[in-house]
Amino acid sequence: MSIISDNLKKYRKDLSMSQAELADGADLTPAAICQFESGKKTPSIKTLRKIADTLKISVNDLMDGNEGKKDVTNNGVAIKFRGFNDMSRGDKNKVVEYFRLLQAQSKKKKEK
Repeated sequence: MSIISDNLKKYRKDLSMSQAELADGADLTPAAICQFESGKKTPSIKTLRKIADTLKISVNDLMDGNEGKKDVTNNGVAIKFRGFNDMSRGDKNKVVEYFRLLQAQSKKKKEK
């Protein structure tokens, strides 16, 4: 397996997303996702962008050997608290959105 295949599978599972759901969101086939995750095929840059957009991460996150090693990552945010993996994908996205809102508010306060 490659870094890309390992990270792809990890990020997809972090979102509790099936291969079919990822394929649908990225306008690919489930078989293609299976081949990418197994390392049998390597996605093109264009396909990596589609997959990353669907997973709400960057292409670099998929290609980086270190980023995929974090405990739980969602939308490029490392989430480390008990129970996160048990949440629905929608609830995980809400947590990340709230975190980003707090980050933005904090940044605005520092700029003042």
